[in-house]
Amino acid sequence: MEGDIDRPNKAVVDKLKTFHSWDRTKQIELLQFLKKWFENPDTADAQLSSEARAWVGEMHADKELQRSLKVWLSRYCYDTDKTIREISSDVISAPHRLKQ
Repeated sequence: MEGDIDRPNKAVVDKLKTFHSWDRTKQIELLQFLKKWFENPDTADAQLSSEARAWVGEMHADKELQRSLKVWLSRYCYDTDKTIREISSDVISAPHRLKQ
């Protein structure tokens, strides 16, 4: 989880900020679901809250969003405070590298 990495785009930042705003129970529920979903996007999401279903649903057709979100959710789980500082440091308009 250390090293240079491209900043996430606005869609990933928005998803991470939404995820961060949810309570721990909802975060864990979604992470458990995403583990299965990233392997098989046809995994049923009926057990998720409507808010979480909408959050996942926005990613169905966007493989790049899925890939980037996997990376940034992993970083979030590894070091939440650092990840939130990184994505909150400024408005992200162009890709650039973060030094770790």
